[in-house]
Amino acid sequence: MKNFTSYLRPAENTDLKYEMIKRAAGKLTHDCTDEIEKAMRPYCFVRDGIQHSFYTVSVALENFAASTVLAGGKGCCV
Repeated sequence: MKNFTSYLRPAENTDLKYEMIKRAAGKLTHDCTDEIEKAMRPYCFVRDGIQHSFYTVSVALENFAASTVLAGGKGCCV
């Protein structure tokens, strides 16, 4: 089986220092049974649950952060 460790590390804009992000990640993955499911749950949450809206944010990097996108429920999380 392939090692997915590098894919499970947070990206710079993931904002794991914010409790909101930690709670959301914990809620999404608390009952995952393997690493693949643990990687897929947040991906599917963002893909299916966050409205992509590139034009509603400025180009400031903080507007692309996970905490900003999660708080607004829409945006462009990169």
